[in-house]
Amino acid sequence: MAMWIYWTKDYCWSEGKANCEGLFTVGEPFNPSSYPSIKSSEYVIIQQHEKAGNVNVKPTSCKAPWWIESTYRSRDTWSFALSITCLKIPKEFGWYAFSQIDIGQKNVVSSFTQVQTISYPFWELAAQTAKSSSISGENKDEAIASFSKIVLSTKKQANALKLLFSKSKAISRTKKIHI
Repeated sequence: MAMWIYWTKDYCWSEGKANCEGLFTVGEPFNPSSYPSIKSSEYVIIQQHEKAGNVNVKPTSCKAPWWIESTYRSRDTWSFALSITCLKIPKEFGWYAFSQIDIGQKNVVSSFTQVQTISYPFWELAAQTAKSSSISGENKDEAIASFSKIVLSTKKQANALKLLFSKSKAISRTKKIHI
């Protein structure tokens, strides 16, 4: 089971064309520790291909949480969430999915969706958010310095609370003795 995401042209992943500007596969969960019914800490691997299917395939660092959306007798729904900014997917891209069952039978059962093209309506919003939240250069140094101050401040507060707690315990013990 997998989903292919590609751009710019339909069937760019084929050996004869090999001209995808971007090509990813999102595969099934591999050895999950649970089967969540809501978005969780379970992730699937997103593989990047070079121009054509199954050429120089490498896992990306982009995480895709997955979950089982619904279960019906004959149709379960597997869901996952992708970051278009992490994968650098453009506003318009194509996709298709397939599933296959091979348990040693003579004829392997496969099913494919139709090749689809989508223009993602929230692409600009996602791109703006990613751009405004990215930290680089001097801003990165400022952010690290600010974070270090917060951590130091938190440590000071924790030490003050420990002192207050130990004083409170001492006062409680003194009251018990005098009662």
